[in-house]
Amino acid sequence: MRNVVLFILLFLPLLMNGQSFFTDGMKWRTQIFGTQEQEPVAAIEVVTIERTPDDNCFDMFRSYEDNMSAKELIAVIRTEESKIFFQPKDSKNSEWYLMYNFGLKQGEGCFIYSPLSSSENSVPVKTYIKCVSIDKSSEYEVLLLEEYADDSCSNIIGRGSWIKGLSSLNGFLYNNRFEVDGFSSRLLDVSDNERILYTDKQSCILETTGHSIPDIKIDGLDVYISVDDEICGSLYFISGELIGKYKFSQIPAHIVLPDRGIYVLQVGKVSRKIMIY
Repeated sequence: MRNVVLFILLFLPLLMNGQSFFTDGMKWRTQIFGTQEQEPVAAIEVVTIERTPDDNCFDMFRSYEDNMSAKELIAVIRTEESKIFFQPKDSKNSEWYLMYNFGLKQGEGCFIYSPLSSSENSVPVKTYIKCVSIDKSSEYEVLLLEEYADDSCSNIIGRGSWIKGLSSLNGFLYNNRFEVDGFSSRLLDVSDNERILYTDKQSCILETTGHSIPDIKIDGLDVYISVDDEICGSLYFISGELIGKYKFSQIPAHIVLPDRGIYVLQVGKVSRKIMIY
């Protein structure tokens, strides 16, 4: 236990400084939910990394918990202080593409590339990410991000968030393209072999469809939540700490949030992230 505590104490300052701390055998578990088909499809995706002979490089694999034996190589990744680069598995050149820049400060931005999507010429799809705020309300620093097609920042195409030094809250492979139609995902936990580095305290709640999908309106720190049926729900900090329990109905419930940041709303079996910039 003393060694685990010491590891956490050494690890957290790296997160606070934006540096990555990837080691052989790290694992990211992500709940993915797709609606491309007529029936919604849910699964738990598992991403693992294995060290290669090259300095600071790892093979990155993907599998699914219902079939762990089918492990697919996605890319090779390389860590460089606060940045994570990747080289696609079928790359015909030696170019490395930026996947994460955990060192972004408020107001700064950069182009990042998707390890899962590529254009017709096999170049990974890129978008421009801008850090608009940094949430320091829990033990993790979280970058709140806006996403644009280019660096003119004239047309916002999505919003997302990264845990410094670890992952996107959408999952490690979902570093950008935060609001793609027909697909959603949520990071469940990150572990270094047997040590848990991050866990979503709401991970036991799967996002499902139903009659109690909340309608959420945001005005500054004021949030108004309504549903079609009367139902109980709760609001949490991203760390899992309970803010309050509420009864929701067609009459909007007015909740004043304590500060900007990321919150998790649970309404029945439905969970939603609320991001206040």
